[in-house]
Amino acid sequence: MRAELALSQLFVRGLIFVTALVALGFARVAGEPFYAIEIAVLALAVLCAFHPDSHVGLLVVLGVGVNWVAGVDAAASPWAIGVAVSLAMFHASVSAASIAPLGAAWTPALGRRWSARVAVIALLAGPTWLIVHVLEQRSFAPNSAVFIGALVALTLTALWLGPNVVRIRYLRQRRTTGV
Repeated sequence: MRAELALSQLFVRGLIFVTALVALGFARVAGEPFYAIEIAVLALAVLCAFHPDSHVGLLVVLGVGVNWVAGVDAAASPWAIGVAVSLAMFHASVSAASIAPLGAAWTPALGRRWSARVAVIALLAGPTWLIVHVLEQRSFAPNSAVFIGALVALTLTALWLGPNVVRIRYLRQRRTTGV
């Protein structure tokens, strides 16, 4: 028996394709387009929308990365922020589409939770780009220890933020409900 596709699942699966398209759009604005790579990535994004629990999403991200490396000359292009946020939304969409059956409807609480995850990544994209940009301007590019240290600090901040935001929300809820 075939399951009906819930409207929320249709939206999430459509978002898989749209976010891959937007990531390629930012890469196109930042540099030279590579049509063969773009067509392959979009075809893989469609396949990923139908099979979000497969490894096809990894190939989409890899394809966007190859397209970026092949077409963009500037290491610290501000368009990288748009690509990063688009790929974060792509990842969240693929993850969201793969956690529930086709007929499952999304609740507002689930939408808020996934939106918060994307927001944390989006907020970290700007500082990460700024660090890369400063390193590129200051000729610190060969000093990979500084760059790796900055990325580790941002990663640790993101890892700390996730559980602490949930814990703070839980404590507030306990205080107001007495549970």
